[in-house]
Amino acid sequence: MTRLSDISQLGSSFPRTAIALTSPFSLMVLRSFSPFLLISLGLGLFNPLCGLAIPPRNQQMAPATNNRSIPVIYVSSTLGNDGGQGTQQSPFKTITKAVSMAPSNTAIILAPGTYSSQTGEQFPIILHNNVTLQGNPNTKGKDVIITGGGFYTSKTSAQQNITMLGANSSRISGVTITNPNERGYGLWIESSSLIVSQNTFTGNSHDGISIVGISAPIIQDNSFIQNGANGITIYGNSRPEIRNNEFQNTGFGINISQNAAPFVIGNRVFYNKDGIVIQANARPILRNNQIERNQRDGIVAIAESLPDLGNTQEPGGNVIRNNGRYDLNNGTKGQQILAYGNQLAANKIIGPIQLSPYQTAMAGTSPLARQLSNPTSSPGSRTVVANDPSTMTPINTASSLPVYLPESNPANPNSIPIPVPPPESSRLPPQPAPRPQSSGDRVLGLLVPVVSDLILGRRASVPVPPRTQPRQTPQAITQPPQAQPTSLASIGILAVPGPDIPIGSGGGLLPNEVASGNQGDIPLSPMALGLRYRVVVESGSDADLRRVRSVVPEAFTTVVQGRSVVQAGAFRDQYRANSLLQQLTRSGLRARIEMMN
Repeated sequence: MTRLSDISQLGSSFPRTAIALTSPFSLMVLRSFSPFLLISLGLGLFNPLCGLAIPPRNQQMAPATNNRSIPVIYVSSTLGNDGGQGTQQSPFKTITKAVSMAPSNTAIILAPGTYSSQTGEQFPIILHNNVTLQGNPNTKGKDVIITGGGFYTSKTSAQQNITMLGANSSRISGVTITNPNERGYGLWIESSSLIVSQNTFTGNSHDGISIVGISAPIIQDNSFIQNGANGITIYGNSRPEIRNNEFQNTGFGINISQNAAPFVIGNRVFYNKDGIVIQANARPILRNNQIERNQRDGIVAIAESLPDLGNTQEPGGNVIRNNGRYDLNNGTKGQQILAYGNQLAANKIIGPIQLSPYQTAMAGTSPLARQLSNPTSSPGSRTVVANDPSTMTPINTASSLPVYLPESNPANPNSIPIPVPPPESSRLPPQPAPRPQSSGDRVLGLLVPVVSDLILGRRASVPVPPRTQPRQTPQAITQPPQAQPTSLASIGILAVPGPDIPIGSGGGLLPNEVASGNQGDIPLSPMALGLRYRVVVESGSDADLRRVRSVVPEAFTTVVQGRSVVQAGAFRDQYRANSLLQQLTRSGLRARIEMMN
């Protein structure tokens, strides 16, 4: 076992540092990084202390003086030996051994490799409180694979076959977890609160993660791909935060039941049987999720459940579209679901659903109400507003640990992609809405640096058309086409078009592509310019125009099908139109997307 105080002495002498980095464990970890990332580490390779990141905002960070005495245990399934010392020069072979030797506030660092019963692991792996288990967060554990399972007797759910049992205030980052056993669960979290970040859960025959009891973990920036029953199941009275994860090619992407009240925000849910299933008396809050192209329903609620998809105080901001049967299926017993401020098609919903304070969608009785609910439904319907999200966000009590996992910054979107198995459809999922940006960790100078993606944050510029310009009435649509979004092009300012239509801001053309040359030689109809999507706001009053211009300063009024609207922009690709639509919706405006002729 190595202590941080011992490692920090390496920085005082270059030759001693060089020797430390040539240990078998160090070389294995370094070989897993690309040359670019090694160069990016820079002096961090010779100063292990510089890699400690800031903990999540709701965690208490221990004093810096205490960090120097935190133990670190190293594990390598290929070069290690459980008779070793758990140091870089003499790592353990199994996670099982490392966990058994780990006191509170210990970091266990895994070298690339497969950790299974064949390499000596004993399942399930049971973590201890205040212990960090970390592989390679930069790849979401692509090269650090934990596979297998063993029986665990749950206090709430009888005997289960699980790969790993989480512990209170522990952290798991940068590993792939697979349990191919019958009814196999990857990570089991029971009445504990921990942080699970930047991992991959794939090939679990039942669930990637199961959260039961009274738990409040943070599940963030993980990939759930090709699991048997559910990507993640939330039971009991749990109140987890499910943030910025990806769910693909599974039965139910997210399954919420019993009295669970999770906060589900910024997730991408694609190509599952059903996207999010809400059962029993669950009360989840859903914000800014993308739920698309699921085989049956995007969101389905049954029994006495009541999801909060947006209310007058806080719009939902969810994009729910292009699902096989319904985008939103209310099969509950007389509950009316509030779904303010989301993007979904009115002809793809069923059951009592209120889309705005002034509009209620009644699309008949849901088939699930007949199939899955008690036939003696309570008469009448009632409207219930779910609790305020701020009171529902779980408070994680994890103490300060030596390795701090990434934290979301809601004001600065970002995500870290990983290679995933291709979906059955040849189409790729649409690009996600901007996500909270995470700050990566370099653990003891040996883990990867921060990896950030480009964020397109430029505001589209909309030219104001002449008042005498003839206007063409477009056709409004309620559901975007299912075509794959085109690649993101740079936003430019278009000159005011010819007599066909006032266009607004378009993406993908430089100003001189329109403004230069003879206008008689350049057709300026929307289709000729490649503009397919227009974003408009209902009502063309001066007050609404001022509100829209607070978001898009160059917005202008026009007429669509005899109704006055405010046009905010016109775009080549649907992604940019969706981004503007969500921005306007978050401002409380009734915006929609129209297909341009």
